[in-house]
Amino acid sequence: MNDEQPQYALKQDIKRVLIPKILQLISLGAVFYFAIWLNLFLLEVEDSIKFYVTIGAIIVLVIAVILEIILLIQKTNKNKYLFYSAQVGFKGKEMPYVNVVHVSFRQNFIDKIFNTGTIILYPDFLIEKVPNLNQVYFYVQKLIQSAKGQV
Repeated sequence: MNDEQPQYALKQDIKRVLIPKILQLISLGAVFYFAIWLNLFLLEVEDSIKFYVTIGAIIVLVIAVILEIILLIQKTNKNKYLFYSAQVGFKGKEMPYVNVVHVSFRQNFIDKIFNTGTIILYPDFLIEKVPNLNQVYFYVQKLIQSAKGQV
């Protein structure tokens, strides 16, 4: 299948990937900041040193969040679900349509907020963070039916 051009390439929804990760990083950063502040308070460090350590911690956290966002955007843009006439692939993992036993989809709370979802190709392939879930779901069903000769 390496020579065959994909019929369809699907990227994960960038907002669905980024926003929960950013919120997670901000939460962890707040815990980290509070831990540093608590240590400085309990050690009764001078106010001027507290200020510089606090500013340094904030700068490190901001840089870490920015780097994580950049890496996540690159990773998300690079990785695509590739739909071929006989199989779907993602990150080197492939699922031939003839091996699909059942197709379903699910939406969790976060997916409902971003209007995304996960398409499940049983037994073991997930198409996650899918924008336009219903449209892609029906497209995948048609591909599978076509590959199995049920059209």
